[in-house]
Amino acid sequence: MKKNVSFVVCISTMLVLASCISHPSGDSPYATLTNDAIRQFAELRHAGNLPGLTLDEHGQLETEAIPQSENVAYPVSVVLHVKVEKDQSRLSYTFTKESRTSEWRLVKAWRTKADGLREDLKVN
Repeated sequence: MKKNVSFVVCISTMLVLASCISHPSGDSPYATLTNDAIRQFAELRHAGNLPGLTLDEHGQLETEAIPQSENVAYPVSVVLHVKVEKDQSRLSYTFTKESRTSEWRLVKAWRTKADGLREDLKVN
């Protein structure tokens, strides 16, 4: 039960943080896409389908810079990073959306260890 509560708090926090992504003229299309990619990340996390990240691991979620353009060029990719608390490694996930109507797909994952060494992770 404690793990479920902790997970719900973690996902809720990620979604709240994602909803804060904006620029002076309001949410850009890329910010909306990033929020959608974060939701896909959360779904995969909840299902235990993120390579290298177990359900009992915790960390801080970050995104790479989000373009501020009003026009989205497809395919579009979003890279999310998780700084893992227990070993200070960094997990990175690239999500791609081929068209406006397609679903997000996890296409690449890797772990960067505290010593800087990179390990590619298998994506199903």
